[in-house]
Amino acid sequence: MPPAPPLTQIIGRTERALSPLMDRVLAGTGGTFPQWVALTLTAANGDGIERPQLIARLAGALQIDDTAADAVIGELADEQLLQAGSPSVVALSDAGRERHAAIRAAIDQIAAQLFAEIPADDEATTRRVLTTIADRADTQLAAQ
Repeated sequence: MPPAPPLTQIIGRTERALSPLMDRVLAGTGGTFPQWVALTLTAANGDGIERPQLIARLAGALQIDDTAADAVIGELADEQLLQAGSPSVVALSDAGRERHAAIRAAIDQIAAQLFAEIPADDEATTRRVLTTIADRADTQLAAQ
């Protein structure tokens, strides 16, 4: 029996398998992956989020600079998916909430199929391990 592949190879293969599924969802509902992340970060903050805070979170999540993150937010504002709640706060518009809900529903449907019959304890362990790995990678990146 051949040796098990390195964990990094398995993680990479999984990412490469999941990316086309996400691309299909986005193609069917509109927008780009960076826009999806911005919508998700905004939705997670309920009534709105300070634009500088959204820029920082988006830049960190996507490993991009603040200028690129601000451009993504501008694209969503231009598409009227984000709106100004006050001069410095952005929030999802009704159209933004609809887009976010449609993408979330499609992702949830795919995830339900992918995670079917995987025991809850295994899923929880996977979440914990992958979160730890991602946090450590972020720490290493920040230290360099």
